[in-house]
Amino acid sequence: MVRRRKTREKLLGQDEKDETSFQYGTNFYQASSSKFTHSANPDEECRFILLGGDVDANKDVCRIIFRNQQNQQRTELEDWELQENRVQGRHVTVAISPTTWLEHLRSFFLLFRGIKSIKKDIKKCLSVTLPGPNAFLLVIRDGRDNGKEHYLLEAVDSVFGKEALDYSMVLLIKGSGEKRSDPVSMKCVKKCDQRHHVLEDTDSSVQELFSKVLRMIGDKKRKFFIPPKYEKFMETDFESWEKRRISKMNEFLAKCQYEKDNLIGELDASNKRESELQKKLEASKKSERELQKELEATQLRETKLIKELDDFRRNECNPGRLLDSAQQRKSEDSKEDCGVKKDNTVQEPQASGTRNRRGSKDIEVPNLSTDQTHHHLGTI
Repeated sequence: MVRRRKTREKLLGQDEKDETSFQYGTNFYQASSSKFTHSANPDEECRFILLGGDVDANKDVCRIIFRNQQNQQRTELEDWELQENRVQGRHVTVAISPTTWLEHLRSFFLLFRGIKSIKKDIKKCLSVTLPGPNAFLLVIRDGRDNGKEHYLLEAVDSVFGKEALDYSMVLLIKGSGEKRSDPVSMKCVKKCDQRHHVLEDTDSSVQELFSKVLRMIGDKKRKFFIPPKYEKFMETDFESWEKRRISKMNEFLAKCQYEKDNLIGELDASNKRESELQKKLEASKKSERELQKELEATQLRETKLIKELDDFRRNECNPGRLLDSAQQRKSEDSKEDCGVKKDNTVQEPQASGTRNRRGSKDIEVPNLSTDQTHHHLGTI
């Protein structure tokens, strides 16, 4: 009876293993054909799975890691939430597990029964972070640990094996209160071989988190977690998938470069046309200013002619005024003639008198000197 039960459990386990492997392989090939940004190089891409924590704590982790950026891509996968963006030169994916797992596990008297009830959901860790997570981050608000957070690590260990704990780290979110957690004495930190990080809202703290993750996976064969039962699958399929990914990425980059070069050429041509049009516009403005000056001069002459025409019409309508004007002009001409005649009169001194020349005739004027005048008066 016992042997039969063990055989049945072994067969069920084998069926479950084959089914899971098939499902993982299917998801893997779907990812390879639809999304080629997945990379095995953690310097290019990091994939984190957040375990535990409440909604606000997980939001704070994403906000800090993504440095308060608002344009990260968000994806809902049933009870999972994925956020993606570029951070410090690498593509970062954060998969947030359901926050109810810990409370669910705490509600069971026997932990393994609770783990079994959410085992199927835990397995989704692999499908949401293909080809695999670089780190499991157990989120705890600093100073608010309840001593049961290690249940989640027990669940990961039970589902994926002890190797999963080698990719696990405790992430403490620094709070504003005075109470602080003691990482050294925490069970969850001990399960992670004392790996932990106090996350603060600074660039240096985020950079330190990436550095600790890289040190954690630095000496491992795989830079991301893959269950041992998938090793053969990865050895036979991942290399070809990685080559296809790189090939697609290179094609995409070449296409982007080609489009960039075309856009640069169009931009240069557009700038050249704009420069030529600017020159034509300046020449047109100069010509416009010259035409404006000519127009103003023409308008001035036109105004003057209109004024003269109006004066002429008014004079035509008043003959007396015309006569007065004519007489005035005649009088002015006479005055000019008299002035000319006066100018033509020349005096010439004579011995016996003064000879005046008026026109072409000479007129002799008697010399009335003082002596002659006295003699004449004496004779009289």
